[in-house]
Amino acid sequence: MSTRQAASERGTAESTVQEAEHYIIVRRPLMVVQWLNLPAIPILGQLIQTVFFVLLVFGFFLWFASVAATDQTIEL
Repeated sequence: MSTRQAASERGTAESTVQEAEHYIIVRRPLMVVQWLNLPAIPILGQLIQTVFFVLLVFGFFLWFASVAATDQTIEL
């Protein structure tokens, strides 16, 4: 079956695009759980980034302290 035959049996490409646009444009109401997810996702992402950054900085300070504060430095 050729592409043109399949398109003619389904309808034109333009009507398919119009149907897809209509499906996208139609607004369906959100449930309460979905409304709660909207602010929860960015907050959770921010918390994960914050914890990662804090651990990274803490690790850097531990490494720097081990390099900078040797026994010789402490005795001075």
